[in-house]
Amino acid sequence: MSGRTEERLRETAAAIGETVRPHDIPALRLNQSHRQFAPSPSQYARWRGGRWLIPLVAAASVAALVTGVVVVGQVLHIRLSPSHQHPGPSSAASGPVQLPYGTPKFMVTSLGGRGAVSATATGQLIARIPPPVNGFVIEGIAASQGDRMFVLAGQGPHDAVEFFRVLLGANGKPGHAARLPGPSVRLHAPISSDGRIFIPVAISADGDYLAYAISRQLLGDAASRPATITVVRLADGASHTWKLWPAGRTQISELSWAKGGQLSWIGVIGDATVANGSVARHRGDELSVAMVLGTALPGRSLTVDSRLVSYGWLSESATGKSSVLDGPVAGVIARDGETVAAQILTRHGTRSKLVVMSAADGQIIRVLLDGPRSSRADPASIDGDSLLFTLSQRHVHPSPRYVCGHLALAKLSSANIVPLPFEIYCSTTWPGLPFLYAW
Repeated sequence: MSGRTEERLRETAAAIGETVRPHDIPALRLNQSHRQFAPSPSQYARWRGGRWLIPLVAAASVAALVTGVVVVGQVLHIRLSPSHQHPGPSSAASGPVQLPYGTPKFMVTSLGGRGAVSATATGQLIARIPPPVNGFVIEGIAASQGDRMFVLAGQGPHDAVEFFRVLLGANGKPGHAARLPGPSVRLHAPISSDGRIFIPVAISADGDYLAYAISRQLLGDAASRPATITVVRLADGASHTWKLWPAGRTQISELSWAKGGQLSWIGVIGDATVANGSVARHRGDELSVAMVLGTALPGRSLTVDSRLVSYGWLSESATGKSSVLDGPVAGVIARDGETVAAQILTRHGTRSKLVVMSAADGQIIRVLLDGPRSSRADPASIDGDSLLFTLSQRHVHPSPRYVCGHLALAKLSSANIVPLPFEIYCSTTWPGLPFLYAW
């Protein structure tokens, strides 16, 4: 899935001019140990997530920083579609893509708030997803393991954020959307996004828990209100919410589940620093972070109940734009909870990498992509060994509307990368409609 913040990477590909050589990538061995997540009712007081995650992260470097729009994925990337129609198969694809074993067959996408199911190998539209209720616009998509269960997050009537579960048949056809239980999420102002923002959302692999974060763009007084992650137990609607202290730049941009009740989240924390390996409040500083929340913990603090995986300092330019000097801007955790596939910026924000890092300490285990082709990587979903991300074009020719990348899959165990027949559009003159996706 994809889209995220107030600012996003646009022309980093043109600035960070390097190519990717598969033979330069070393082998990766993933630890396959598993831990079951089965908290008791007494342990559970929790939460859940969506997808307008947007760390204010953009590359402050040789490339131009451009105001970004919401896209499903994480970090601040822009996925702009050329029209109000769901894009068909890529014109670059001469036939079906040969998908590696275990790749999800179907992908759920949203363009301008309207959902659809497409075939991963061909990009062909299988079916459109009717709005579950009148006026509903999709602003977040999450997938459970196995490409059959999806959650749609968005605004319905009366400025309420609602969540619906959609099950796909063996042929990819969507069934009737069912509203998920949980507390009502009412916005405090009559704000309508017209499907142009992203609500970070995630559903656990077993389909039992939902997590979401409400975008600060939906809050009229975001600087005075704490950013939150809420987890909902779908069996009975019981929920638990964790909070960050209020700060103007704070934004949770991406959520993903692992076994053992671990919830990975990517975001920007304002008025924060790192002391003794933990995030602490400190006025004036800002961090871009990758953290893992222990959802069985009974607390209410996102910094206390989460362990810090990786972080980078943010820097503000004279124009008021924020950029990550070095650190994570997007990422999703593997189901086993051992690793995180992340996009990171290095060399003071001048270089982008797509990496596999340890979820325990943030150490890089493997580099999947290094250089301009990873400038919009925005890893969005992991299903088994298959990572869904955006592969930037080798060469782009900016115009009012142009192809700046393709969706692609990366095999975490082999670093094999396969472009998929889904084009990602950018524009030099208009933001366009956000293109969200997940498998």
